[in-house]
Amino acid sequence: MVDTLRESAKDSNCADAKRPLIVVDDVNMVFNIANEQLNSLKEYLIALVRGKLFFKEFKALEGISFTVNRGDVYGIVGTNGSGKSTLLKIISGVLQPTHGTCEVYGSIAPLIELGAGFDLDLTARENVYLNGSLLGYSKKFIDEHFDEIVDFAEVREFIDMPLKNYSSGMVARIAFAIATATTPDVLVVDEALSVGDFMFQEKCERRINDLVENHGTTLLFVSHSIDQVERVCKQALWIEKGHKRMEGSVEDVCFAYRNMEYTDFVEDNDILALKHTSAKDLKKPVTIGTVVLALWRSVGKPAAKKAPECADETAQAMAWGIESGIAHENLAYEAGREATRLELAQIIRAFSSWRKPSANGYHPVDATSYADSMPENETDRTAVEWCISHKLLAAEKQADGSMELALDKPASHVALARAVARLFKKVYSYHSDVQPSDWFVLPGYYDYVTEHGLISGYDAGGFGPNDPVTRAQAITIFWRAADRPAPITLASFDDVPPEEFFAPAVAWAVENGIVLADQSELFRPNDSATIEELAEFAARYVTCQKGGNSQNGAESPVAWCQKHGVLNSAPSAEAANATVTRAEMTKLIAIIQRDIL
Repeated sequence: MVDTLRESAKDSNCADAKRPLIVVDDVNMVFNIANEQLNSLKEYLIALVRGKLFFKEFKALEGISFTVNRGDVYGIVGTNGSGKSTLLKIISGVLQPTHGTCEVYGSIAPLIELGAGFDLDLTARENVYLNGSLLGYSKKFIDEHFDEIVDFAEVREFIDMPLKNYSSGMVARIAFAIATATTPDVLVVDEALSVGDFMFQEKCERRINDLVENHGTTLLFVSHSIDQVERVCKQALWIEKGHKRMEGSVEDVCFAYRNMEYTDFVEDNDILALKHTSAKDLKKPVTIGTVVLALWRSVGKPAAKKAPECADETAQAMAWGIESGIAHENLAYEAGREATRLELAQIIRAFSSWRKPSANGYHPVDATSYADSMPENETDRTAVEWCISHKLLAAEKQADGSMELALDKPASHVALARAVARLFKKVYSYHSDVQPSDWFVLPGYYDYVTEHGLISGYDAGGFGPNDPVTRAQAITIFWRAADRPAPITLASFDDVPPEEFFAPAVAWAVENGIVLADQSELFRPNDSATIEELAEFAARYVTCQKGGNSQNGAESPVAWCQKHGVLNSAPSAEAANATVTRAEMTKLIAIIQRDIL
């Protein structure tokens, strides 16, 4: 296919509008980065001779292919470090790709790194000629276009002033004016429209539009301003971490790019597969079953007591949602029905109230900001206001510029992704050393123990997820989960003084057979709890809480914990002696309290 494009590009009889000017075919760009800093050529040569010069490969671009036809206004978007500027340098001929080909058929004017090649000690007048010569302009060409360049840059009053006295914006103005003094076949723009104030930016846009519309120039445009890309371009390419992620109309690509934070979060955390979904599918209505399914997956797929046998994930999620009060029982048979925006707000609000009651607060919403009305029902209105206050539900802009809640309209997949991602990343708060993507956070273990006061953080603000749990801490956590019952007596072990914070917990645990007294009459409160010890505490605690004989269990405590998924480690002799972290303890007690008891 690429060979065909190349031939058509060379065919003079081919219609100009169909002629490809840029053909990028399977381009890879690999940079070798030194593993250690070398400060001089001498150090480099010594390392080379000694065979100690090592590099690691960095793949800036991998497998990039696309075609830009004559007259196209083509945008490239992507986050910082995604490879956009590297790709433009390859197209401009500044870099040669490590693999693949890039061919440009026609003259090219690259507006990359404006101001490069200027001498700050020279005047602006001198720099116009200097920079123009670096771009390949003759002195005659500069003479003919000098007034045009100076007037466009709006620096005539300061033309004989040294450039070092100019602001960075004024320098960029001159650079832009010089670079666009000609009418190239291809104009490559990399953040050039960010120069100067907004009035000059509009002036730059008009210059580019003139080149495209009146001179047939093809535009390849890169900007961090998505609004600007949408305003200037017709087609777009999205590059992320060196890979081509999406190509298509500028509206679709920019829509998906804008919502990347939400779609990536739900897919990276196995909630919904939306990362590589087209803009069309992102805008499709979401069903009630999918809404509940996403929330069910976000909390680790907890088992529902009344889930149908051999049920699929949606049925299991709906059973869990109804048992948890997240979904109304009358929705059990409506999993396949499209969810309205109001129902999305209701379910998300109910889920958050179940998972993290402390996040129930919100700021009242000014209903007059919207062209349509808030729900009359107080519960529904609270759900909507709560979602709007936390930016989980965004109003829709209408053709006349007004904003509507559109609560009776279907909720989209991207609206669900936005609500879930912002819920975990913005609404819920965490300790300084805890992130929403941590393995023990998203399934709800962390929120459960902190909401119920089972495990608190340190005074310095951390949670210490990787710190070992001591035996005293473990028993105290079980005691708190049992609602802090008062023991008959505090006498228990010689190394458990009555004044210690864990003394009531240890005494209670001994009275209920959760902790067994050993012959040494020592509890070892400051020793790290092993998996085997914690499993024994957990199995006895559950039996005790269910009213059984805590000391008569036929099943191995470690095997019991593994079967119920409350411990990460396998029930082997080697693993049984491993210590337990606070994050693992968080998972264990959350599952026992939330899902077993």
